[in-house]
Amino acid sequence: MVRVSLATLAVAASFYLCADAKPFFLKQTNILDQIEDAQRKNQLESDNVAITIPEQYFEKQLLDHSHDNCGEPTYWKQRYFSYDGSYGGPGSPVFLYINGENIARNTTVVSKGLFFTQLAKKYNAYVISLEHRFYGKSQPTSDMSTNNLKYLTADQALADIANFQDYFTQSRNLSSTTPWVAFSGSYPGMLAAWLKYLYPTRFAGSIASSAPINIKADFYEYMNIVHRGLHYFGGDECTNTLQEGLKQFHALVASDKPEDIATLNKLFNPCSPMKTDLDRMDIEANVMGAYQGFAQENDSADYGLKNVCADLIARDGLSPLEKVAKINALQFSPGSNCTGSDYQNDWVNSVSDITTDIVGINRQWTFQTCNEFGFGQTAAKSTGVFSELKYVTVDRVYYQMCKDVFGITDTDARIAEKKAKYHGLDINVENVVFPSGTIDPWSALAVDNSTHLANPKSKAVYIEGTSHCRDMYAAAATDSGPVVWAHQQIDAAVGGFLGNIKAERHQLVMSINKNFGAPTSKKSFKDLMTVETQPPKNDVGKHLWFALKHRLNLVEELCATSSSNIQIARPTPGQRPTPGRGGPTLQRGPSLLEALLKFLESLEISGKEEVFRLLLESRYLVPFIIPDYNGYHAEVAALKHIENLVSNDGIMANLMADATIKRVAVISERSASASATSDWIKNVFHVQSLHCLDKTRTKNVTKLPCISELGWGFLEHNSEHTPVIVLHVIGDYRLIYPYIQKFADALVVDVGDRDSEATLNNGYVLKWSYSDDEEEFYTNEDNPDVF
Repeated sequence: MVRVSLATLAVAASFYLCADAKPFFLKQTNILDQIEDAQRKNQLESDNVAITIPEQYFEKQLLDHSHDNCGEPTYWKQRYFSYDGSYGGPGSPVFLYINGENIARNTTVVSKGLFFTQLAKKYNAYVISLEHRFYGKSQPTSDMSTNNLKYLTADQALADIANFQDYFTQSRNLSSTTPWVAFSGSYPGMLAAWLKYLYPTRFAGSIASSAPINIKADFYEYMNIVHRGLHYFGGDECTNTLQEGLKQFHALVASDKPEDIATLNKLFNPCSPMKTDLDRMDIEANVMGAYQGFAQENDSADYGLKNVCADLIARDGLSPLEKVAKINALQFSPGSNCTGSDYQNDWVNSVSDITTDIVGINRQWTFQTCNEFGFGQTAAKSTGVFSELKYVTVDRVYYQMCKDVFGITDTDARIAEKKAKYHGLDINVENVVFPSGTIDPWSALAVDNSTHLANPKSKAVYIEGTSHCRDMYAAAATDSGPVVWAHQQIDAAVGGFLGNIKAERHQLVMSINKNFGAPTSKKSFKDLMTVETQPPKNDVGKHLWFALKHRLNLVEELCATSSSNIQIARPTPGQRPTPGRGGPTLQRGPSLLEALLKFLESLEISGKEEVFRLLLESRYLVPFIIPDYNGYHAEVAALKHIENLVSNDGIMANLMADATIKRVAVISERSASASATSDWIKNVFHVQSLHCLDKTRTKNVTKLPCISELGWGFLEHNSEHTPVIVLHVIGDYRLIYPYIQKFADALVVDVGDRDSEATLNNGYVLKWSYSDDEEEFYTNEDNPDVF
């Protein structure tokens, strides 16, 4: 007869982790199954009906990231799924879903049931789901022998993510400044938190839902919170009835009296006679496992803690023992209608097969718990109703099984080593959100409101009345107030992680790309690094050479009086520099090309890569506009969309869209043809040539504001070169000052202008006058040096 046992379901009872392991009642699901159930209940249309996501592989993942270079490294193929349907182009973020002890699925990246995919749409993120080593089709070794499973560790999995990130960034031509945010829950939620701790600069932040980072062997607190959940829904009557029933059940298990054995067989139908205390542990753990499932999946299950309590307090004439037996029978099915009671078969044999299994998770996850985490869910030391199950001890549930299956006898030392590395609840990590629920059994080892986080930039989101990974479910109209609040907290945190990358900007980029096209770069960084001091012969080098030599040229005349008004702003600049006194030393210098090449030579490789990407791979069109304010319809010029051509064959590189490059607006009332402003700009900012857009022939003061010229060069200061984009504005610039304010980081104002006291966002303002004989500079007192 087929047995219902803990080990044959997902993992031994002591390792039931709902993120991906299976509960111990009839409905066997993991966290993604739970969410899809909720999706169906909310009648959400499944995206994967219309979207088919193919599986992809990173084919050069390292088997051992601690490889000491003794011999050739071993590689394997790691499976992943990705979706760019919401991606907003360069500058937009990447959202990574970390899979754990589960089989990755293609629907994750498009699921309408996941909150992180809702956020991906809001923030126009590239979405990835990465499968964990040794699970599903991501198999690094030929089998799952204990010797091979030594490569199944959290540290190796974290290094996999970092290595994959480098691969994906290069293969998709993403900028190295692209912000990544990690999401997951339960065990992979632990990975999300540890990822940010171990690689603090790789990820902008992480959402670590229901993450039990305070690892330990004897996890008796799990059952304390199951008790809490039952009391939450049913009060004392519910828990008192259950405690009495479990007490009577344990008495039957411990008894060798024929009449007690007969009663036990009648009510609980053990799969086989119990011969040892390990067998008695097995049957008690199976009965306990039902309540673990009800608690852990309470938010999505058709039968949850509220239903359990309703059955326990029902006036149906059943005794507390009979009620416990009735609830236990919910685990039965036509093919599995007995309660597991054979330790050797259920706990050892079921996870001893070393054959590679691309659909199962039992052996792998059991090894991880024995090797690193503990998570032995016990009852004997708990303080609630489940303390009646005296056979469910850590010795039987955890230590004995780890020894029998894997020969591991130093589990406590291994757990201590891992905890020492990541510091449990004392982890000092920034930009991590730790959501958990008040009736989530795993919250006992997770961050909650009582946790004093070491880093104020991380936060707990403790959700009243919810269980495991509830925050991961998509936002719905039926959500409780605490869930709505939690989603708001997570959304705000993600927005904070991304800094100046706003959803509105992403929507803008998508719109512009759709209407005008957005060329993509197929050039690799290695190809671009072939540029030398002489023009290279290969096509890639020629394009780069041309881009550097000729800067960015405009194809639209911007001095227009069109009344059209497109309400779009320049990307928000990055963090302002530390204020200082005085301006930079302005000197004549080499051409832009020579300066950039010299600048690149002085940088580390990562810096070089970033500069090249800024030049050639951040390719999208961003319009500049002048707001059409009431009362100025006839006077205010509306800028047209700007396309920055760096060669006449249509290859584009738009540095205008890069908020990290400094922008300077040079303002003069006099038209370009009547002043030497253009020459002054070229001398000061080392601009090789300015693209002249001024069509004005009069030498009088220009009444209408006009963007006269645009060029880009650099400022040289202390042997360093700061790239700048220079905008020459003539006329009464006050009419278009809102636009200039959005564009520029610094103003250079002609002292002859009527409004020479202009300020810009507390930025750097330089007043100047120019004549054939001399140049005079005046700086506002205590102005910061914007460069």
